[in-house]
Amino acid sequence: LEPDRGLLNSGYIYDFFKQTSLDLCREVLAATGQPVGEGPIHERDERAMRYLFVLQKFVDGMQQVKHGGCILMVPEGTTRQSLKETVTVKYPCRDVTTWNCLRGKSILYERFYRGREMGEAGQHKGQDLVDLQSEMADVEHGLRDSLDALVRFTAVDGAVLMTRRFELLGFGTVVRLSQAAHQAQYKVCRCKDRQATTPEPITIEDYGTRHRSAFEFCHSSPSPSVAFVASQDGGIKTVTGVRNHVYFWENMSFDLSAEG
Repeated sequence: LEPDRGLLNSGYIYDFFKQTSLDLCREVLAATGQPVGEGPIHERDERAMRYLFVLQKFVDGMQQVKHGGCILMVPEGTTRQSLKETVTVKYPCRDVTTWNCLRGKSILYERFYRGREMGEAGQHKGQDLVDLQSEMADVEHGLRDSLDALVRFTAVDGAVLMTRRFELLGFGTVVRLSQAAHQAQYKVCRCKDRQATTPEPITIEDYGTRHRSAFEFCHSSPSPSVAFVASQDGGIKTVTGVRNHVYFWENMSFDLSAEG
């Protein structure tokens, strides 16, 4: 059986990232002087999809280098202090470059395409569009560099800790494994579809420290969380807490072209 492709299109994992993708839409609309309104934004808005594509590129990057790694993602606003009972961060830091580049890229794209439409109507100067193209290239380069840096951090022993807005909180992160993690006092279930309709309980002791750490983090984190674990062979597991247990998806791709 082929794995379900659209893990970022619907289901538990998508639900974790959905609000952040829509927040990006609202920020871009507000920054470009467009009415934000109070109504819902379409989930497949191109700005929201741009966020998901960056997330996909980041996780794919960790998978492609095949050194193994772990990414722990928490809601924006989460601090290292709030996680002090759960993790120890060897290299604490705070960097928001990736989100700023993504936001800036989206704003520039919006201004460029709106300006091109005005230019076709004779209401916009061509030089302005040339300048915008140059700025877009610079920001795109910055976004690519910041993602490459994040991928390299995953090679350091321990996990990369960051928010859904790609705010880097630290790397070399070690999850404090409780006695419960060793005795499997909570269920860890393998899922075969993004809706987790038939979760299959597994034996936690059959997995290595990196996987057990991801399971424990998603179970004990004070806020909702998602972990991405890469094996050295390139396989990716996606982990999240569901009610009082932990669910994970094995070797599932983030194919955004799959049906939602």
